[in-house]
Amino acid sequence: MSHLYGINQTLSLGRWRTIPLGKPRQLTLVITPVKDQSGFGRTSEAIIEVFVLYPPKVSVSSVTNRNTIAEDNTAVLQCTVQSNPLPNIVWTKHGSNAILHRTNNVFHSNLTIDIANCLDTGNYTCKAMNIINNDEYTNMKDIELFVKCSPRRYNGDDQSQNPIVIAIGETLTISQHIIAFPIAITSWIFKRNENSPETTVSSTSNCSTYNVIDQHICFSRHKLTATDFGLYSVVIVNDVGKARFTYNVIPEGQPMQPTNILVACETTSMIVSWRPGFNGGVKQSFNVVLLNNKTQQTQYSSDIMHSNHESTKQYIVKLLTPDTTYIIYVEATNSYGTVRSTDNDNRTTGSSLFNSQASNSLGTSVAAAIGTSVFILLVTSLVVFVLRRRRMKSKKGKSA
Repeated sequence: MSHLYGINQTLSLGRWRTIPLGKPRQLTLVITPVKDQSGFGRTSEAIIEVFVLYPPKVSVSSVTNRNTIAEDNTAVLQCTVQSNPLPNIVWTKHGSNAILHRTNNVFHSNLTIDIANCLDTGNYTCKAMNIINNDEYTNMKDIELFVKCSPRRYNGDDQSQNPIVIAIGETLTISQHIIAFPIAITSWIFKRNENSPETTVSSTSNCSTYNVIDQHICFSRHKLTATDFGLYSVVIVNDVGKARFTYNVIPEGQPMQPTNILVACETTSMIVSWRPGFNGGVKQSFNVVLLNNKTQQTQYSSDIMHSNHESTKQYIVKLLTPDTTYIIYVEATNSYGTVRSTDNDNRTTGSSLFNSQASNSLGTSVAAAIGTSVFILLVTSLVVFVLRRRRMKSKKGKSA
């Protein structure tokens, strides 16, 4: 016969013995009754099969017995559980609440990462749960996985795309988020321009941080002088690969000249568009400037503020003189000064007389077209009427 007992319960076998049940295994008990005082009596045996209910006990390993793999390879992490009843098993990764894999009522569960990448490095947890007498019991174990990968920027963090603009006397700080495994070695190089020689430079403060794959590399230099501006490069090397990122550090100054001036004219207005240049490191504004070729008077627009998200700007100039040639250009201004666009545009506003004549001509053309259509319609109707009369006369002659 079989009996189920929960953890911390005891099995009582009458007056013979009491056996605690708490061991995580199946027990087979052999019970032999004790003879009476006279020494007589018949001896018998009974076998009781005991199934012990016990919480999960988890063990984890890598199927390949290697916790470190190359990038783009397959990783298989294995979880084995001892428990009664059967457990539910889930896999998670440290730093995330997402369940990567779940299996129910099993003793074994594998987590497979088909194409491992750098960000798959980390601690993974196998968690097993079962229920005994309406109580939930949980056990878990961690296993580390390391994916070897060359240095690269993390999550699109690219400070090198735009110039770093800073004033003389201020502190320069360059930072970059890098992922790599094993941890990479970094060095910094400086040169004044593309054609000057490179020199190795050191950060004036230790601002870099490291963990298993995530590196925040940092370079700082206090109280910049005029000779500190130029190209700073960081070289990052580990035993898998190498990367180099360059940052252009320039001083604050006047904005760059606006370019691509385009003008579309009407009779008394025009639309001016242009492409803004670099703002010099501080806020810039624009003015559209028009020189009247007849009067030689210069007309300025109001200040047009610049947003860094705009690749082109437009401005509508109104109340212009018809049939007049204007020279148009754009000025950019910041706290360091004003610059003029690289090119001008010459445009002549439309003639009001021409527009009036064009309107009259259009009206005459429309009236003529309508008159012609009416005439054609009348002629067509007359021809149809004559043809019908002739057919009717012809039919009457035949009948007579």
